[in-house]
Amino acid sequence: MIRRIANKDIDRKKWDDCVAQSFNGMVYAYSWYLDVVGGTQWEALVEDDYVRIFPFLPKKKWGISYVFQPFATQQLGVFSTEKLSPEKVGEFIDLLLQEYRIVDIHLNVLNRLSPRFGEIEERTTYHLDLIPPYSLLEKSFSTNHKRNIKKAEKNRLSIKQNIDPGKIIQLLKETKGQTSRELQNFDYKLYSSLIRTAIYQRACITYGVLNESRQLIAGAIFLYSHHQLIYAFSASSPEGKEKRAMFFLVNEIIKKNQERHLTLDFEGSNNPDIAFFYRGFGARKISYQRLRVFRFPTFVKRFILIAREIL
Repeated sequence: MIRRIANKDIDRKKWDDCVAQSFNGMVYAYSWYLDVVGGTQWEALVEDDYVRIFPFLPKKKWGISYVFQPFATQQLGVFSTEKLSPEKVGEFIDLLLQEYRIVDIHLNVLNRLSPRFGEIEERTTYHLDLIPPYSLLEKSFSTNHKRNIKKAEKNRLSIKQNIDPGKIIQLLKETKGQTSRELQNFDYKLYSSLIRTAIYQRACITYGVLNESRQLIAGAIFLYSHHQLIYAFSASSPEGKEKRAMFFLVNEIIKKNQERHLTLDFEGSNNPDIAFFYRGFGARKISYQRLRVFRFPTFVKRFILIAREIL
């Protein structure tokens, strides 16, 4: 039986045990992660004694209740310790849609829905399995990436692990945060809190690229759980871009983690230039679904769109 549970009534231990034991578990689904990005507002659909779970974040605006994807959370959906079919995923979604007419959520890669539920958009992430030795992994690098890695190695760069994440976030602010439209609404304070919580939970690793003068010119933040190393966030200064620092950093990460039961998840992008960077390391394209439901008469839809523009 699937039931809805309010935030205050969620058994955090059973919840996190379910995430840890789920065959499709991800760091985004842990209660501590959701507590940061969703506060006390996130709720859940839970089957039986936490055999399957579905976290969601409800909000209300203009008197209308809706569900949307939390900040800095690429995928959620149904997480399960037992076999999971599209029909079972559909049961959770049907329950959600009984109460909410507006839904915009990202499911995880092992959740699949048919178009009967609403508008389905196939989104992209890129995975690189790190089980083979580096000598084999490198063969899958593009010619362009091999050339950029060689250029970077001539610049006497070095890697520093466990660098203060605040320095990487500050680097992004200084180099791109003021000009990138995509980052104008980026909540730096919330993201900083999230990463520091993840570090405390031993689910985050940070790396910085230093130049010859030991100055930070690039950095990246990786989340870790369920044999996945998620490339969550990165930043590079003009010098870092010139010296191909990010090519250097990712290549070193691959070297460091070769022959491990680990998948490097680039967290994907629909931006062709960013996708080109990921593919160049031999990463394969993986899809996950975004579900959008907007169940209102046409005149109500128009009113909401107009109000959104005015406000």
